[in-house]
Amino acid sequence: MAKATQQTQPNLIRVCADGMDGGEISGLAYTMFDAVPIAFSDTWDLLRRCDRFFDWIDYPQPALTRRHFGPAARTPAADPQQVATEQQLLQRVGRALTFFLAVDTRRAATWQGRVILPDRELHFSSELELYRKLKALSHAHISAEDKKE
Repeated sequence: MAKATQQTQPNLIRVCADGMDGGEISGLAYTMFDAVPIAFSDTWDLLRRCDRFFDWIDYPQPALTRRHFGPAARTPAADPQQVATEQQLLQRVGRALTFFLAVDTRRAATWQGRVILPDRELHFSSELELYRKLKALSHAHISAEDKKE
């Protein structure tokens, strides 16, 4: 976990999965810039809500501006204020699975970044690849839990 905490990143998200069903994770995600946790019902919901958070803090900046036809997204914060430290994020733990999500860039209308686990990092170059890795991680975790029983 030292890799995640060596650098302060405004886009660092602590994902605390409290439930896993069919490879989908659900739970809460915490950031250093919002006192209210991001509740998500499945993996795609997590990705959508994180994308809104990145738009709000305006980091990482998207290479393309998306059109919105639904409800208006939050306006980017002029200067988002840090409300939590990385140490406080580290204290947040999910009942089923916990990891950091670090999106480094948003190029070509998708994400590039890392899933930071206690024992390794998983790199991804698109939201679809991230979704697949999170689904595989969930399945692997469920299999490991089944073997313990």
